[in-house]
Amino acid sequence: MNKLSPFAPPYTPAAVVAQHHLDLVSEEKRSLYMTFSIGSPINVDEISNFFNSVYGHCVYHVYVHDEEKKDPRFGKVIFTTMAMPKYILRGRDVFKVFINNKPVWLKEYVARRLRRQLNYV
Repeated sequence: MNKLSPFAPPYTPAAVVAQHHLDLVSEEKRSLYMTFSIGSPINVDEISNFFNSVYGHCVYHVYVHDEEKKDPRFGKVIFTTMAMPKYILRGRDVFKVFINNKPVWLKEYVARRLRRQLNYV
């Protein structure tokens, strides 16, 4: 006999984590670094909508570095779980996605203070 409810919401990796887990795992471990192409401006809503539509509700916050009179060149997406960055990269150092036909390169986020300690480029 099947005991699963037909009215249960669909399973997504982000949906299984309670809100209090966000406080236990640092943003750095839940983040991906993004770089954008010159001439292909992209905004926070486009990025958030892309990840949430492809992977289920999984985005906690998106930062896009914004300089006056220039297209954004890089940013960071913070997920609700630390599993999402690894799930998206799937062992690759760099992963290219297209968000609204705009190329976005993703890689593991490493905080500036750790890059200096590890001589990480």
